[in-house]
Amino acid sequence: MQKIINPNDIVDLAIRALLQLRFDQLEGVITDTEFFIVEPSDTVDEIEAETGCPIVTSWFDAAVFGDEDFIPSFDFIEEHRHCFELMFNTTDDATVVILVPKERVDARLLALCGQYA
Repeated sequence: MQKIINPNDIVDLAIRALLQLRFDQLEGVITDTEFFIVEPSDTVDEIEAETGCPIVTSWFDAAVFGDEDFIPSFDFIEEHRHCFELMFNTTDDATVVILVPKERVDARLLALCGQYA
Protein backbone atom coordinates (compact mmCIF):
# COMPACT_ATOMS: atom_id res chain seq x y z
CA MET A 1 0.00 0.00 0.00
CA GLN A 2 1.37 3.35 -0.95
CA LYS A 3 0.48 6.51 0.94
CA ILE A 4 0.40 9.43 -1.49
CA ILE A 5 2.08 12.69 -0.59
CA ASN A 6 2.72 13.93 -4.12
CA PRO A 7 0.69 12.83 -7.19
CA ASN A 8 3.80 13.20 -9.35
CA ASP A 9 5.23 10.10 -7.64
CA ILE A 10 2.58 7.92 -9.33
CA VAL A 11 3.61 6.08 -12.50
CA ASP A 12 0.10 5.35 -13.83
CA LEU A 13 -0.85 8.53 -15.69
CA ALA A 14 -4.63 8.10 -15.30
CA ILE A 15 -4.39 7.59 -11.55
CA ARG A 16 -1.88 10.44 -11.29
CA ALA A 17 -4.34 12.76 -13.07
CA LEU A 18 -7.16 11.73 -10.70
CA LEU A 19 -4.95 12.34 -7.67
CA GLN A 20 -3.83 15.70 -8.99
CA LEU A 21 -7.48 16.67 -9.49
CA ARG A 22 -8.30 15.69 -5.89
CA PHE A 23 -5.26 17.56 -4.54
CA ASP A 24 -6.28 20.63 -6.55
CA GLN A 25 -9.87 20.40 -5.28
CA LEU A 26 -8.63 20.30 -1.68
CA GLU A 27 -6.10 23.11 -2.03
CA GLY A 28 -6.86 25.84 0.48
CA VAL A 29 -9.41 23.68 2.30
CA ILE A 30 -8.60 22.88 5.89
CA THR A 31 -8.91 19.12 5.90
CA ASP A 32 -6.98 16.10 7.02
CA THR A 33 -7.20 13.82 3.99
CA GLU A 34 -4.94 10.85 3.43
CA PHE A 35 -4.65 9.14 0.04
CA PHE A 36 -3.59 5.54 -0.49
CA ILE A 37 -3.13 3.35 -3.56
CA VAL A 38 -3.57 -0.39 -3.27
CA GLU A 39 -0.65 -2.37 -4.67
CA PRO A 40 -0.77 -5.91 -6.13
CA SER A 41 0.75 -7.59 -3.05
CA ASP A 42 -1.64 -5.94 -0.56
CA THR A 43 -4.19 -8.10 1.21
CA VAL A 44 -7.50 -6.67 2.36
CA ASP A 45 -6.48 -7.27 5.97
CA GLU A 46 -3.29 -5.24 5.45
CA ILE A 47 -5.21 -2.43 3.75
CA GLU A 48 -7.72 -2.26 6.60
CA ALA A 49 -4.94 -2.28 9.19
CA GLU A 50 -2.86 0.42 7.50
CA THR A 51 -5.73 2.79 6.71
CA GLY A 52 -7.86 2.09 9.78
CA CYS A 53 -10.86 1.70 7.47
CA PRO A 54 -13.11 -1.36 7.40
CA ILE A 55 -13.45 -2.36 3.75
CA VAL A 56 -14.80 -5.91 3.72
CA THR A 57 -15.68 -5.78 7.40
CA SER A 58 -18.12 -3.51 9.21
CA TRP A 59 -17.67 -0.61 11.62
CA PHE A 60 -20.47 -1.88 13.84
CA ASP A 61 -20.99 -5.65 13.66
CA ALA A 62 -19.41 -8.92 12.60
CA ALA A 63 -20.83 -8.88 9.07
CA VAL A 64 -18.28 -9.22 6.26
CA PHE A 65 -18.54 -8.75 2.51
CA GLY A 66 -20.52 -11.68 1.17
CA ASP A 67 -22.82 -11.92 4.20
CA GLU A 68 -26.47 -11.19 3.49
CA ASP A 69 -26.57 -8.40 6.08
CA PHE A 70 -23.25 -6.75 5.08
CA ILE A 71 -23.41 -2.98 4.61
CA PRO A 72 -20.25 -1.27 3.33
CA SER A 73 -18.63 1.27 5.63
CA PHE A 74 -17.30 3.68 3.01
CA ASP A 75 -19.12 6.97 2.47
CA PHE A 76 -18.92 6.67 -1.29
CA ILE A 77 -17.30 4.67 -4.02
CA GLU A 78 -16.77 5.89 -7.54
CA GLU A 79 -15.67 3.92 -10.56
CA HIS A 80 -13.13 5.50 -12.86
CA ARG A 81 -11.68 4.05 -16.04
CA HIS A 82 -8.55 2.65 -14.36
CA CYS A 83 -9.49 2.43 -10.70
CA PHE A 84 -12.12 2.60 -8.01
CA GLU A 85 -12.07 5.42 -5.48
CA LEU A 86 -13.32 4.67 -1.95
CA MET A 87 -13.80 7.51 0.52
CA PHE A 88 -14.18 7.15 4.27
CA ASN A 89 -14.97 10.04 6.61
CA THR A 90 -13.22 8.70 9.68
CA THR A 91 -14.01 11.73 11.88
CA ASP A 92 -15.62 15.12 11.35
CA ASP A 93 -12.25 16.45 10.18
CA ALA A 94 -10.47 13.41 8.71
CA THR A 95 -10.94 11.56 5.45
CA VAL A 96 -9.23 8.54 3.95
CA VAL A 97 -9.32 7.97 0.19
CA ILE A 98 -8.27 4.58 -1.15
CA LEU A 99 -7.63 4.09 -4.85
CA VAL A 100 -8.01 0.51 -6.06
CA PRO A 101 -6.51 -0.19 -9.49
CA LYS A 102 -8.69 -2.47 -11.62
CA GLU A 103 -5.86 -4.91 -12.32
CA ARG A 104 -3.61 -7.20 -10.28
CA VAL A 105 -5.17 -6.55 -6.87
CA ASP A 106 -7.05 -8.73 -4.39
CA ALA A 107 -10.03 -10.40 -6.13
CA ARG A 108 -12.31 -9.95 -3.10
CA LEU A 109 -11.58 -6.22 -3.05
CA LEU A 110 -12.33 -5.92 -6.78
CA ALA A 111 -15.58 -7.87 -6.32
CA LEU A 112 -16.69 -5.50 -3.55
CA CYS A 113 -15.81 -2.44 -5.63
CA GLY A 114 -17.56 -3.82 -8.69
CA GLN A 115 -20.72 -4.61 -6.72
CA TYR A 116 -21.06 -1.23 -4.98
CA ALA A 117 -19.64 1.25 -7.49
